[in-house]
Amino acid sequence: MFRKGGMLAADFDHSNCSPCNEIELFDWTNIADNDSIVIFDSQNTAESGGEIRTVTDVSSPSGGKVTVTLSSNLGKDYIASIHPETGALDFAYGNSAGVGVLSGCDSTSNQINASNSCYYEADMRAIEKTYNDAYVEIYGLRNGMGAVPYLPPAFFNGFDVGAECTTGAVKPGYDFSPWFKFSWIWFKNHGAENYLWLGGVGTTAPLDFDNCKICSGNNPAPQIWGLAWQPTRQSFIFSGAIEAYCGSSTQTANAVQGTTCHENGHQFYVNPLDLQGHDARCQWTFDNTLTCSTSPIPECAVPASACIMNPERERWDTKHRFDIWDLFCGWGSSCSGTTPPGCCEGCDTPGDGSIRHFTDTFEGEAP
Repeated sequence: MFRKGGMLAADFDHSNCSPCNEIELFDWTNIADNDSIVIFDSQNTAESGGEIRTVTDVSSPSGGKVTVTLSSNLGKDYIASIHPETGALDFAYGNSAGVGVLSGCDSTSNQINASNSCYYEADMRAIEKTYNDAYVEIYGLRNGMGAVPYLPPAFFNGFDVGAECTTGAVKPGYDFSPWFKFSWIWFKNHGAENYLWLGGVGTTAPLDFDNCKICSGNNPAPQIWGLAWQPTRQSFIFSGAIEAYCGSSTQTANAVQGTTCHENGHQFYVNPLDLQGHDARCQWTFDNTLTCSTSPIPECAVPASACIMNPERERWDTKHRFDIWDLFCGWGSSCSGTTPPGCCEGCDTPGDGSIRHFTDTFEGEAP
C-alpha cells in the first residue's frame, strides 16, 4: 500500500471533462502541492498503465472532498469506489481508483519497508523457516504483487482491544465488508483454492489500552499489528504501526516478518476460534522434552521462545516457529493411551488447528 495518496471521490471521464486536469479525492488524502503522483486503478495499475502527474494545487476541503489540480490533462477514465447515492467509500460496485505519491521516496518495487520506501509491505522473508516445519510451501508470486492506494487509519477502525494482549473484539455494528470488497477489486487470482492474499498497510485509528509489546524497550501501544480473515483468506499487516513503535530497523523487520507468519497461521485455523486462534505454549524448538503423556501442556513462561501464535511472544526476535501441537495434531487432539491434549506418532482424534495431519498425503504419495 502506498504510504501517501488517496482514493478518488468521483469518477473521471477523460472524454467529458472540463477542466481535464482536475480530480476529486476524499479529504483524508495526505498528498501536497508539488508531489509527483500516479493516478491508477485495478486495471491500469501503478506499475503499468497509470498516469504520472505533478500536483499543482490541493483545494480546501469541502463536503468531505478536495479538488486536486494536476500539471496536465489525464488521458484515461477512472471510476471511483463510491456508493451512487451516499457517495460513501464502500467498494461495492466493482471499481476502484486512487493515487499514490512517488516523490520524496524510493518507488522501486519490493523495497520491503526500507527507510525510504514509497510503500507499506508485508514481509515474507522468514516464512520458509516457519512453514517448512509443517511441510507447507508458501510462494510469494511476483505476478500479482503490486501497490494499492493509500487508505487512512479510520478505514481500519473496527476493533476494541482489551486490557490483555490476547483479548479483543470487533466494535458492535462494525461492517468489515469494505475491507473484503477492496481486496476483491485489487487482489489477483480470486477464487483459487491455493491462494492467500497478503497486504501491508499503515495504522489503525488509536485503540483502547493494549498491553502487547511489538518491540523491546517500548511501552505497550494502542494498535493492532495484523489481522487475518479466514473466510476470504486475506491478511493485513499493519507495517506502519509496527514501525512507529520499533526502535531499530532490524527489530522492525523482524517484527513485520513475525507478524506476517502469525497472520498466515490464522489462515490455517491454527488453534480454536474461541481462543481467537492463539496459543500460549512454547515453540517446538524450545522444549523437546514434552511427550504424549505431558498433560496439561504448560503455557510458555519464556516470551523469547513462545509459539508464533502466542500474542505475548517477543515479536522482534527471529524465532518464528510453531508449537509442535499446532504443526500436526492440533489443540485438543488425542492419541491412544494418553490424556488429551497430546500428540505422538499418530492422531486418533485430530484437534482444532493443526496445519497438517499425519494422515495428509505428501507430494508423490498415493492417497
